Amino acid sequence: MNDQIFETVVTTVSREGRPHVAPLGVRYRDDEVVLMPFRPSTTLDNIVATGHAVLNIVVDTRVFAGCVTGRKTWPTVPAEFVPGVRLACALGHVELRLESQTDDPQRPVLLMGRVHECQHAPFVGFNRAQAAVIEGAVLVSRLHMLPRDKIDSEMRYLQIAVDKTAGPAEQEAWQWLNEAVANFRVEGNLNFGSMHWRLAHTLTPTLSPASGREGDGSLSPVPGGEGWGEGANVSQAGLRRQSGRKRA
Repeated sequence: MNDQIFETVVTTVSREGRPHVAPLGVRYRDDEVVLMPFRPSTTLDNIVATGHAVLNIVVDTRVFAGCVTGRKTWPTVPAEFVPGVRLACALGHVELRLESQTDDPQRPVLLMGRVHECQHAPFVGFNRAQAAVIEGAVLVSRLHMLPRDKIDSEMRYLQIAVDKTAGPAEQEAWQWLNEAVANFRVEGNLNFGSMHWRLAHTLTPTLSPASGREGDGSLSPVPGGEGWGEGANVSQAGLRRQSGRKRA
């Protein structure tokens, strides 16, 4: 049975105090939080450097969509008990301390202990458009991996929930995702302004035969690390060149 994975946003800071925002699927093990970022990862580097991170519970799905479309700067406020920041839009946050690390050349396991947690706004219920935006963001993170017809059919289906239940924030996030798909079709890569995402690994994700998704069910291990949001500037030709190489 797969572990249950929850889509969150993890904020970290570098030794110099530079904030970093990344969507990341997390697992809960009793009172501890398990993070498994893919290498290379700014989140991983920052946690190892500072020993801390902040888990943000977010329903503003523009953060998820933004992180896969080159919009990675979001308002933050200082954390209360650990070096770091939390998202200003978070419904709640959990400040974390690194308790142990199991190293792995592809995906280290970070066991994080809870230092402090706080609720800032109520959770008012599930919204289908918010779920659709997150799924759409997953698809955008995999544009270099999935067939065009699969992307198109799933985006069309998700569009139904957006049309029926989205508010202004979800509509804006959905527009960003559609623009990203269109840009990829024209440019052959994910290129947003000055941000050029790169293929950093020659990983071949393990897909679940039933769903076509990565075996652990988390958001895509896209090149660039994290659970998904660090992205990739992947041209079709570049992808073919990378896929022809032997794995290290």
